[in-house]
Amino acid sequence: LHAPRAFRRGLHPEGVTVSIDPPPGTQVTYRLHPSAPWLPYASPFRVQESCTVEARSIDGAGNRSATVSHPIRAISHDWKLDLACKFDNQYHAGGDQALLDGIRGGNQFKTGEWQGFYGQDVQGTVDLGATTSLLRLRLGALQDTRPWIFYPQTVRFWGSMDGRDWVLLGMAPPPPQRDDRDERPQVHRFELMTTAQVRYVRFEATTFGDLPAWHLGTGNPSWMFLDEWEIETAP
Repeated sequence: LHAPRAFRRGLHPEGVTVSIDPPPGTQVTYRLHPSAPWLPYASPFRVQESCTVEARSIDGAGNRSATVSHPIRAISHDWKLDLACKFDNQYHAGGDQALLDGIRGGNQFKTGEWQGFYGQDVQGTVDLGATTSLLRLRLGALQDTRPWIFYPQTVRFWGSMDGRDWVLLGMAPPPPQRDDRDERPQVHRFELMTTAQVRYVRFEATTFGDLPAWHLGTGNPSWMFLDEWEIETAP
């Protein structure tokens, strides 16, 4: 199944194209909503709104494949993220704008929604285009300590009117009852409520640092995995 994970409405007013490669000797059906009927796939089609494309194939003997799904998110804003560091290419989550694509990850780091940063702090900046009243800032992070993935030590949000002079808007509270020895995969959204008026907004996520003495990989740098920076503004 070939389709982007997200698209900007301003750049693609007519939507984006979805194509499917049917396995030889099979008929593919698809749908765009869990309650929608399955449709036979004949040729590429376009989608204009957020949806999840589901597809499955049936061979001549009536055997049905497992269903594959692919979320597509239509983005209404035209913001551009400026990352001050480089993500790992193995965990790119779609590229340098992935943290603004509206797609949240689950609790598994290999599913493609998570962007991975190895042994470094992460900073991202967005120009909102004009003075804007904020409501909420939220940064999603994954912790899965066995494969060396830890929450950030801290997440701070900053604001600016000119992109040069920055004011600290606040530090997001840490996860409640944080237990770094807990090996279960878990997700936390570092959130800050604010009524600040700014044109530029920035997040800074501080790396956990080297793996602690109790970890099997002790002394090696840790990973930070982020999925989405949500910037909620006043209407």
